[in-house]
Amino acid sequence: MKARVAIRQRLQQEGAKVVIVGRDAATLAAAGREFGFISIRADVGRLSEIDRMYQEISGTVGNIDLLFANAGIYQAMPLADTTEAFFDATVGAELTIDGGLRQI
Repeated sequence: MKARVAIRQRLQQEGAKVVIVGRDAATLAAAGREFGFISIRADVGRLSEIDRMYQEISGTVGNIDLLFANAGIYQAMPLADTTEAFFDATVGAELTIDGGLRQI
């Protein structure tokens, strides 16, 4: 967490507009207020939302010069308890953002 905060601070000191993306609107709004981020609600496990996210970022800040793709879902559970839906959501979040990189 400290590394992410340090990166954010340095980018903002250099004049970068930092955009964060996530699924939880309340968490995004709080981070936006606390750290001065531009926040966009999107599920990066869905290509349609990735497309909308890129359009919204482009319309707000212009070109994306640097991207940290840190998507993922984590829930500790025994492997035997993993459902197909949970597996699909986990893999989808981690792989779909890669497919969306064609926007940049």
